[in-house]
Amino acid sequence: MTDGMLWRARIDIGSHVAGSGTLVAPDLVLTAAHVLTSMEDLYVTFPGVAERLSAVVEWKGAWEGPGDERDIAVLRIKDPLPEQVQPCLFEFGTALRPRAGQASIQVRALGFPPRFQDTGTYVTLGTSEDRWLRGEWLEVDVEQAHLRQLTGGFSGAAAYLPESGAVVGIVTDAELVDGHGFIGKILPLDTIRRHWEPLDDLLLLDWLPAAPRQELRLLVSGMKPSIKIREIFDRAFPQMQLVSAPFASLWEAIRYIGEEMSHLPDRIGTFLRELVRSVDEQARLQLIDWIRRYTPAAAATAVSPAPQGSVVVRAERRRDEHLDVVCYSVLDGIRVKSSTPERIAADADQIRAWVERVLAAQISPFTDENWMIEFVVPRGALMGLPFDEWSIHEPGEPRPMPMRTKPVVVRDVGRLEPSLLASQANRRRWERLRHEGRVRMQPVDCAAGYEYEHFYGWLDDEEDICALVYPSHPKPDWLEASLRAGIPIMLWHRADCPDPHPPDGHQAFLDGLAAGLADAAPEQLPVLVMKLRKAAWAPSRAGKEHCGRALTLLWDDPDRGTDPPLTMGRG
Repeated sequence: MTDGMLWRARIDIGSHVAGSGTLVAPDLVLTAAHVLTSMEDLYVTFPGVAERLSAVVEWKGAWEGPGDERDIAVLRIKDPLPEQVQPCLFEFGTALRPRAGQASIQVRALGFPPRFQDTGTYVTLGTSEDRWLRGEWLEVDVEQAHLRQLTGGFSGAAAYLPESGAVVGIVTDAELVDGHGFIGKILPLDTIRRHWEPLDDLLLLDWLPAAPRQELRLLVSGMKPSIKIREIFDRAFPQMQLVSAPFASLWEAIRYIGEEMSHLPDRIGTFLRELVRSVDEQARLQLIDWIRRYTPAAAATAVSPAPQGSVVVRAERRRDEHLDVVCYSVLDGIRVKSSTPERIAADADQIRAWVERVLAAQISPFTDENWMIEFVVPRGALMGLPFDEWSIHEPGEPRPMPMRTKPVVVRDVGRLEPSLLASQANRRRWERLRHEGRVRMQPVDCAAGYEYEHFYGWLDDEEDICALVYPSHPKPDWLEASLRAGIPIMLWHRADCPDPHPPDGHQAFLDGLAAGLADAAPEQLPVLVMKLRKAAWAPSRAGKEHCGRALTLLWDDPDRGTDPPLTMGRG
């Protein structure tokens, strides 16, 4: 053997030779599962360097007989190895693609058939990446002119490139005719890593550095999401729903995202932020810690996610200027309790009276603070009602609680229809927000003279704008244009702009918001705005000029389902 290729090993069971193997890590040997034919003691030999080192089975694929998939096993060597025996190198990706002008590529393997069990012997194989069998193996062949064919003793041997010594797979099968094997199979690295995921720790992959990649793989290996992995993927990447991959494990999904979706920024962080919603508390905290250390742009989002539960007040306008209204509680995207749908006049006083009568009954599913109140209403004047100044009347309590004690947001009921262009624009901008990991507020000068078309044209052209701040009530045309353009976040002061417009008249309001919401992630805004509202009413900080007084937050996360009640129709 030449220096640098001492990783080629022989596997012994008891006193007889069972097959071949490859040192892939300082104490791990990769081989074929069918090599392990009995429960006798296992030994690994590196010919000429180290003899019969004691080993145990570290991992074995679910192989049961010829033709089965997962014909892979990993042994752990218990005895110390000589220093000169170093693990193999891998060549991944296009290694099995024939060179220009060639129909196939040659790989070589060292096996230990009868008469060669002390030294080993070589076989040269031809294959190409178009010779997949059942998505598991690559077919290989031996030219009949070659003196050596595939026989017993080659099972588990590394298939490597002769010019570099880099491993591209392992030999598993031979089709023997009169004792000669001219056709066989290898398991390429793509297959091995699918079944034995720790192989990814040993490969040179460019989508994540080795240390955080191994840490993440170990982290997700034991996680059990509350929903299917494919559903998590679809929620994180709704634009990728044509992808047909089923994802047998979380790591398989992460690996696919890393290697096949390189066009998307922060794609790993995007998936993990969605995964956070579907795992238990311990796993959530572990994921948050990993995100904080390795995806800085996503850290703020992960540390303080939006409340998981909601009490939803939903109103839909009828043609006769009435509203169909219902109040219900949603937990993890599922409606768990609901009031009886009613029809009321589209009048602020009647809406408030109805809300304060029915809302408290929807709180019972929530046993902690992790919920908010969403007013999902038609576009226009209803969005500017002072919902946060209304009250929660709990049965048996002598005084009501101000609604501002909870995060209160406004949403556009029209954008719940996913086929609308406004809904698609909303999702596109929200995804941009999530990728950036923080909200950049764009103030709107209330003295600007834009009509609807000009205002919409401005926003349509500026795709980076995802959050608007109005120092006073937004003009109806501006609000309509903002919603149609898909703006997911808007803040405004529920006050009229003085006439004439004073220079810098709203600077205190804008400065207060900038200080209170600095570098906020989009998911943090409901809670941060709640804190501003509370501060505006605290005796030590209260005042009509506080930015949290009369503050409306329109916050439209398209992934936050409201589970629309089936009993509400449109007329």
